[in-house]
Parts: sequence; C-alpha cells; structure tokens
Amino acid sequence: MQSILEKEFKNETLDYNVEKIISDNNLSREDLIIKLKFELNEAVEDERFEDAIFLRDKIKELINI
Repeated sequence: MQSILEKEFKNETLDYNVEKIISDNNLSREDLIIKLKFELNEAVEDERFEDAIFLRDKIKELINI
C-alpha cells in the first residue's frame, strides 16, 4: 500500500511536491523529512522494500535541496 506522501511524489518534480506537501499540511521541510523517515521505518518493518528505497531516495533529495 502506498503512503499519501509517496503518492504525492509520483509524476511531479520533487521541488513542486515538497512545496505542495509543506503548504497543504503546514509542515516545515524538517517536519516533512521526519514524516518521511517515519514512513521509511514502517515500510522496512512491513518488508515493503521498494517503498523503503523510494522513501530513502526522497529523504536524501530533500536533505540535499
């Protein structure tokens, strides 16, 4: 099952989605990273490794923006 955040990232640029998710949810960039890390941990626990890799890559991109 895909997370809401993961669905938001599909078919759009990362910058667009980061700004959209932050504004839609009143989050800071740091809060979004924390939220994605939480979802990453859940994906690993549930053995959803493709989701985990996707989320890991998005977290890395967010940190480097």
